[in-house]
This record gives sequence, structure tokens and C-alpha cells, in this order.
Amino acid sequence: MLNRLLVSAGACVLLAACASTPSETPAESSDSSDSVKEVRVTFAGVEYEDLEDVKDCFDVEGFEHCLGVMQDFVEQNPGDALEAAKFIRLNAQHWVAVEFFEVVARSDSRPDDFCEDRDLQLALKSGLESPDFREEVIANSQYILGELCWEELHAQMAEDVSGTGAFVDHFCELAREKEGTYEACDENDAQVAEAEAEAEARRAAAAEPREEVLVAAELDWDVDQANLDQVLVFENDLRARVTLIPSTEEASQVFVVVRGVDGAEETPVGHHRFAHSSRGGQQYRYVTMGEEREFTTVIQDGGRVRLWVPGDSSALTFHRVEMEDDEISEKLSSL
Repeated sequence: MLNRLLVSAGACVLLAACASTPSETPAESSDSSDSVKEVRVTFAGVEYEDLEDVKDCFDVEGFEHCLGVMQDFVEQNPGDALEAAKFIRLNAQHWVAVEFFEVVARSDSRPDDFCEDRDLQLALKSGLESPDFREEVIANSQYILGELCWEELHAQMAEDVSGTGAFVDHFCELAREKEGTYEACDENDAQVAEAEAEAEARRAAAAEPREEVLVAAELDWDVDQANLDQVLVFENDLRARVTLIPSTEEASQVFVVVRGVDGAEETPVGHHRFAHSSRGGQQYRYVTMGEEREFTTVIQDGGRVRLWVPGDSSALTFHRVEMEDDEISEKLSSL
């Protein structure tokens, strides 16, 4: 358990071992001196004798407080920096350990297999993922990777270069400083640019009304043009109803009739039906024009449809109901 030796007047001071008191014998004083293997630190009035004391701090105090203790301790005991870094990596977000690995990186006691340390690799990856305001973390991560571990780790790190984000920015910045040009980063930039161009093209196309949708929207309702054999009726628990009525002239042109739903137009409205495959099988979208743009009113998955009313962000769900042909004909003639 943590040694919490309160410092008082006459007690030990920062970085100093306690002096012998008059009651101590020379032998006792010598034994006490031999047992001190590290430089003690005092933080907020508490003396920490060794690294295990500092680790115990995290069991009884807040993280930020104990992180400050660890920083002070490692500053005075750089030989313990690697163990401290691995402890912090295990018990905090990985990037927090970067500053302790940086102490190891700049010390004379850096092990030969430093770059092979899995804890270090996780900390560097996390450090390079940091947002720009963590300037010191990013700089330390780039220093360790670029100056000490580039040959060992750059190919492994490059496997995570994909899309956009902080890691791509910070790794590729370093990679281009080191190599002048870097294949993984160049290829990723090209893919990102291509994806952005395709997205922009889709947005532009979506803003232009498609001719077939306009044709469907402008259909004039005529019950004699309805394909009664293919009429589908869907209802919800409140008995609201969605009716899909294909036109005999063009299978992709469908009238949609909605009854009992607030905000929905209750007259037959022309739609264009688009079919596409989905995880559950064939799916249909019924699209019309609204406010000078395309508007998906209904999506049909088998025996279920979801209805969107213009202005609402959530859909209403309806399930298919079987109706007699004469009942369907009677309903349609009343429209």
C-alpha cells in the first residue's frame, strides 16, 4: 500500500534521504541508506519512495493527481521511465504514455529492442491519432517513430493509412519528410480524391430532377388506366392506409394513395418505382417530386412499407393486408 509519509518541519526534503537522528546507531543509519535505491519525490505533501509507491497512488487518488506524481518521479528517476510508460499505457488511453516513452527514447538506458515493444507501438499509433491541439503528444510520437524506429515500424504503421483523419495526416506528414514521397499515402490521397469526386457527382445528380420521375409525378389519375390486378394495400394499427396502384401503360409508373396520415396528400400521386437488391431481397422505392427535388415517399420490402411524409424525418410502418377485388375496385372508383 502507498507510503504516505507527510512532510513536516525537520522531515526529509525533496530528493534527499533522511538524515540520522540522535537515537539512531551508525549501523541503523547505514542500513537505511543502503535500502534507498531510487530518488524519492514529494508531491502535494506526500513522499513517494519508489515506483511501486507511485503505482499505488492510482488506487487511492485521482488519475490526474497521480499522473503528476508519476511525471515528477520519472523526471528524477529516468531509469524507471520504461516501466512507468508500460504501466500508464495499460491503465490509461494509450497516447498518455507517449511522454514517458519519450523519456526512454532520449535516455542512455534505452533498450536495444525498444522499437519492438508492443506497448510502445500502441502508444505511438494512439499518439499519431491525436487531434492537433495535443501538439506535444504528436511531436513526441513523430520524434520516436521518425528518429529511432522508422525502419522497424513504418511499414506496419502504413497499413493503417486509410481515408482521412488525424493518423493519416500526422503519419503521412512524417513519411513525406523522411522519404520525400510515400506510396501508401499517395495512393490513399488518390482514393480519397476519387471518392470525393464521386460523392460530389452524386450530389449534383441528386439535385437535378430526373425525367422519369417528373413523368410519373405528372400522371393524371384515371381509374381506367390502373392495373387492378397488381394493386397492393398496406395498413397500420390505426387503420391508416397506403395503396400502390400500378399504371397499365408503364410498369414503373405507380400511383400512391395515402389515407388517414396527417400531412399526407390524400389524392392519387404519380410516382416512379425504382427496384434494387437489399440484404433481405428485392426492395422498391417510390419517388415523386416535392419542393423542386426528388422525394422518396415509400420504401417497400415484401409485405411491409415505410411511408415518409414531407417535412417529417421518421417513417411510419405499414403491413400488407389482403383485400377482395371488388372491394379494391369500389375504393378506387371513389377516388
